Amino acid sequence: MFNSATTVILYTFTIIFSIVMAKLACKSKKDIANGTVSTQINFLYMAISFAALWLLLSFSVSGNDYKTYEMLFDNAKNFDFIIGYHEIELGFAYFNYIISCITINSNIYFFVLNFVFVFLVYFTLYKLRDRLDFI
Repeated sequence: MFNSATTVILYTFTIIFSIVMAKLACKSKKDIANGTVSTQINFLYMAISFAALWLLLSFSVSGNDYKTYEMLFDNAKNFDFIIGYHEIELGFAYFNYIISCITINSNIYFFVLNFVFVFLVYFTLYKLRDRLDFI
């Protein structure tokens, strides 16, 4: 669909856009007397940042891992193959199994998988927001 230069530009633009939105979402307040920092989050900007990365990753059909994840999903109901041959984590094997019971469409699988990955990153950054200097 895209050539490699277009893909690089799209990915770079989306990552920069997401970082800018995440930065705009965070307002830090420093209490000089206590020496503490508290960060307020604008959830609209954070949602835009989240959605941009999530959608980019969900609709991407390129990359080194794409075929591997697709193969793991296609064989998710065969636990001996998944766990034995590929030695993936048991929780990830169950995740693949549950999604494969709901749908056989790998696009939906990538949509859910990337939602979980991006959500966990953003949730962690949210929880650590008062301890991170770069936000």
